[in-house]
Amino acid sequence: LEYEGGHSLGADTLPICTFFGSLGASILTMFKTVYGGLLWGEVVDALEVVGIAYQVLFTACLVCVSCLALNIVTAIVMAITTRARSRMVEHRINDEMRTRQEDILTLRDIFWEMNINKTGEITKDQLELACQDIQIDALLTSMGLRIFDVERIFDLIDATHKGVV
Repeated sequence: LEYEGGHSLGADTLPICTFFGSLGASILTMFKTVYGGLLWGEVVDALEVVGIAYQVLFTACLVCVSCLALNIVTAIVMAITTRARSRMVEHRINDEMRTRQEDILTLRDIFWEMNINKTGEITKDQLELACQDIQIDALLTSMGLRIFDVERIFDLIDATHKGVV
């Protein structure tokens, strides 16, 4: 083989043979240059022997493979992030549903306590009396409920307009 200026070198001493002497060596060279185990400039310099076209081809291939690797990593990260976000949303929904179920049970207990004569119905007077209780007010406040106008609230939940709920 002739090297610049007509100098002859043996095949085993050329850097190009080290990097591209076989299919396995070529694949390993590409892998090392993509993932940082080998400086790509050294490989491009070694390709100078065979011409600029191969240097350009190697550089273009390296850019394409690097972009592909980055896209794959980005896709994996995005998939993991999307899955984690879905799980977080699902947990929030489940927590909210659990909280609402607990609130419903608590309201049921509050209404049962308001029902002094245990008929299963509450009158407007019983609701007004219960809402004056500091403990019931605190409990309703902890559930995000504030009762300012008991009469209006009673009218809203008294769907049958019979004066009892």
